[in-house]
Amino acid sequence: MKKLIFIILVLFMITSSVGCINLNHQNSAPNTSSNQNDENSASETLRSSGISPDASVGKGVKIGKNVTIESGASVGQGVKIGKNVIIESGARIDHGVIINSGAEIGQNAVIHHGVIINSNAVIGQNAVICQGVIIMPNAVVPAEAIISLGTIY
Repeated sequence: MKKLIFIILVLFMITSSVGCINLNHQNSAPNTSSNQNDENSASETLRSSGISPDASVGKGVKIGKNVTIESGASVGQGVKIGKNVIIESGARIDHGVIINSGAEIGQNAVIHHGVIINSNAVIGQNAVICQGVIIMPNAVVPAEAIISLGTIY
């Protein structure tokens, strides 16, 4: 029971502190001044982030400032990426993943749906993080590791 309460608390803290902006601007609402401000913020974020033209970024992805997404990386729909995150070439991030500030995702790593990667965590190259895993702050997942379902690492 304590473990479940801890997980719920961690999820609440993470989802309320990612601090990103929504880059999906396919909104049919009229362009009011607040919508214009959101679009300006998105443009500022894109200018301050290094997203390779060869990277794939899905709809509704929220990206913080100073994010690098390298060539060949793939980020699924609805992913939340905090500031100062690096996603290296060939990495694949499934939909619904949360990556908090300062994290680094190594080359060709695979992050499955529903994973939460906390601040300053490092995921090694070719690592696989299975669905539902929570990576704790400052954790280092070794290269080629497979972190299984439901683990708190």
